[in-house]
Amino acid sequence: MSEQSDRAIPQKWSSRPVPLVLGAIVLIAVIAICWEYPSQVLYGYLAAWEFWIGIPVGAMCWLLIHRLTGGIWGPVLLDEARSAVRLLPIMALLIIPILIGYQHIYWWSGGIDAKEAGNFRAMYLSARTFLPRAVIYLVIWLAIGKVATSRRKTEGLPAFCLLIIT
Repeated sequence: MSEQSDRAIPQKWSSRPVPLVLGAIVLIAVIAICWEYPSQVLYGYLAAWEFWIGIPVGAMCWLLIHRLTGGIWGPVLLDEARSAVRLLPIMALLIIPILIGYQHIYWWSGGIDAKEAGNFRAMYLSARTFLPRAVIYLVIWLAIGKVATSRRKTEGLPAFCLLIIT
């Protein structure tokens, strides 16, 4: 009878609870730390996000430069660079915690005195302009990533995209 019940549970399901339970414990610990120390956690998250966003953006620049110059050096790296650029939508989603908790990261998010800082600086650093600007930059990067990974021939578009990135 016990042999029959052992066969009823598929092998792939018998090892699943352990990683799920460990993952849940880690998630609960991360939420508890974030709740207690949001600024420190978000500083580290921002630094990690900036590091990892550099890989797809750098690969995107490689692809655009190769489309402009050609050469034998490109085909060796094209597949890996395209794979790296395809991480951009994931990185765009991973900025959401930064956009939600930006007031814990940036000291100026509470407002800057317009007389002390100048009207343009106070307007530029306000939350009304910072959040849309961050989203616009990501949308532009996503559009340029689409151009960089496409296989169609485009004449001046890679040069224009490189100008926008820099």
